Amino acid sequence: MRTLFTAAIVAVSLAACAAAPELEDDSGDVGQVGEALSNPCTLSRAAIRASTTSARARAIDRGFAWLDADVPYSQSRSRGGYRTDCSGFVSMVWQLDRSYTTASFVSGGGESHLLGSYSDLLPADGLVYRSGGSGHAVIFLGWNDAKHTSACVLEQASTASDMQFRTRTASSLRSAGFKAFRADSLRNDKGGSPAPADEDTAGTDEVIEDPVPPKTGSPMEGKACSSDGACNPGNDGSGLICSGGQCIPGCRASWQCPGVTRCVSGMCR
Repeated sequence: MRTLFTAAIVAVSLAACAAAPELEDDSGDVGQVGEALSNPCTLSRAAIRASTTSARARAIDRGFAWLDADVPYSQSRSRGGYRTDCSGFVSMVWQLDRSYTTASFVSGGGESHLLGSYSDLLPADGLVYRSGGSGHAVIFLGWNDAKHTSACVLEQASTASDMQFRTRTASSLRSAGFKAFRADSLRNDKGGSPAPADEDTAGTDEVIEDPVPPKTGSPMEGKACSSDGACNPGNDGSGLICSGGQCIPGCRASWQCPGVTRCVSGMCR
């Protein structure tokens, strides 16, 4: 009886996945378990950012902003103008003109292009597959080991698990048909110089504030909060952090800063 009940649940989930309109919504990575969804990434945010360029680091910061805010997976909702499913998340990280689908990405469209192989992947690139009217896409952060047997990724996973920072084995990605791809805006960004050290403050709690922090003009300033993500809703940072249960001017990382400003000595400049 338990086996029949479990089979019925799986059948309903897969049917719902297949029913999603191909050109409007992307289905999450439903049904892909085991080694495909493996261990936590051993790379810290600081190490990931330090391994790449400023442009790629800023893209990664945008991805971690959704993770910190625990943005729930949805094919019908949006945040900061981007759909909150897997391909909408990738579109947000790359700041594309709109939320594309895996159908666009896997064909080399959607303001992106396919790469020759996994060996071409750099932090802030992506991996995408499409099959039978559904698909999935993740942001690649780096290899979790020297032999490149598993990759650290950020992904808007599914309605069951939402935002995830974890590893996926290279063998499972290949067997599932994931293709490496890159934003056109990063076409000429081949790694180069790493992000400046003064931006590399993600994951720390230390904030060096000016004697009189400048007003940000954000409607969130002074609001009650429980996390930095609550003070920085949407796609762009507000220049605020959560301190003492209140949103105040400051930053711990550049994703919390608006526009082209970045986090320097605890403030957006």
